Amino acid sequence: MNHPTLFLASLALVCLPCAGETLRVKGDFQSQPVSGTAQLDLNAPASLRLKLGDQAWTLRGYPIEDGAYAFVEEPATGGIAQIVSEVVPTSKQQAVVVASVLNVRPSPTLDSIPSRQAARGDVLALSGVKEGPWLQLADGSSWVHGASKYVRVEALYDADTIPSAGLKLLLRPRSGGYYGTIGMEVLRFVRITPAGPPRALLIPTVRYTEKEQRTLKGYALKLKGYYTQRGIKADLHVAESAVGVIRFLEDAALSGRRYQRIVWIGHGGWDGPIMGTSSPSQVSATDNPEKFEQFVAALDEVLTPDAKLFASACHAAGNNKFEAEMPYKSHYSWVHDLAKRTGRLVAGPAGYTSTEYTYQHVLAVLEGQGVVKQEVHVATATTLRIVWPGRTLSSASSRPLPEIRTTRNPAPPSAPSVNLAFGVHGAH
Repeated sequence: MNHPTLFLASLALVCLPCAGETLRVKGDFQSQPVSGTAQLDLNAPASLRLKLGDQAWTLRGYPIEDGAYAFVEEPATGGIAQIVSEVVPTSKQQAVVVASVLNVRPSPTLDSIPSRQAARGDVLALSGVKEGPWLQLADGSSWVHGASKYVRVEALYDADTIPSAGLKLLLRPRSGGYYGTIGMEVLRFVRITPAGPPRALLIPTVRYTEKEQRTLKGYALKLKGYYTQRGIKADLHVAESAVGVIRFLEDAALSGRRYQRIVWIGHGGWDGPIMGTSSPSQVSATDNPEKFEQFVAALDEVLTPDAKLFASACHAAGNNKFEAEMPYKSHYSWVHDLAKRTGRLVAGPAGYTSTEYTYQHVLAVLEGQGVVKQEVHVATATTLRIVWPGRTLSSASSRPLPEIRTTRNPAPPSAPSVNLAFGVHGAH
């Protein structure tokens, strides 16, 4: 019997048995998204108390080989000896994603458009069918590249073979914590750690050239130095795709980290920052809207109530005053929309920009120090301030946040119809 995957995450590596160790739980269970907690005690007799929504289980643990534990809801009919003999590797295999992001494709070729993406740490059940370097997933219709730089292939254990009624779970030690399985599905466990003081998160984007990548990372490191000098720990996450950023935010929230500042640095367009070279790279109300919902939800979990965000990317705040009435131009503003959805202050340049301005703009509109180089929008859930070039944040008057619009200006009557994508972006 297969159960949907649960995702349990935290920050520290679990090395020694702990009494009453608390874990956070998030994922899908019985075809529904759930969140909850787990209490793990590996001191004899081992136990696991799992709570998901209004459902709760108390499981007893039996140690088996290589530090693994079998947890069962009902006492096993054959005792520990039978459990140990029954829990063995199956003939099936699983692929553990070791790359930051892995494309899942409908056919075994690089020409096929990815149907979805898996992130580092995801575990994918395999069917056993191979075609060259490609591995077919257990669904029979999806493929991933099997190179060792992308996945680690290993034997799949099946906890359903345990001779016990009720919920059955197999827990095995892994780097960073544990993996567990319910049925043939895989779980990830990591401990909750104290949140500590709020942090800053700096997200430069993976680009196509090493020189550009070094430049973007350099801007992030300059900001990191600024925050470090002020006693604020700054984390650096190089974005390879929007999916990878979402996973990073989810991991951070589940492990207890909270961010007071987040800054994106890279190319962009009306659909917001381009977060890497892997698709989807942008998420907004007009481009990958479902992923945008996941992105906003992940931000809500990781942001402090007073958090401030800045997107150093072209058109992050939409059109500047010169572009507003131009043909074809989008009415959408990613900065405005994100501020309204998260209830936090979100800022970014209107029109084209240069990431060289990142440091000056962040200090001017997030920290109230200095002036901006160009038109910058500073939005909250209900208000908007527009800071003009050479002016300070305090010089900008507050006005009601405009309605979020996803349409474009019409084409000139004499011009042919042109269908332009929202993700068009300019040089940084």
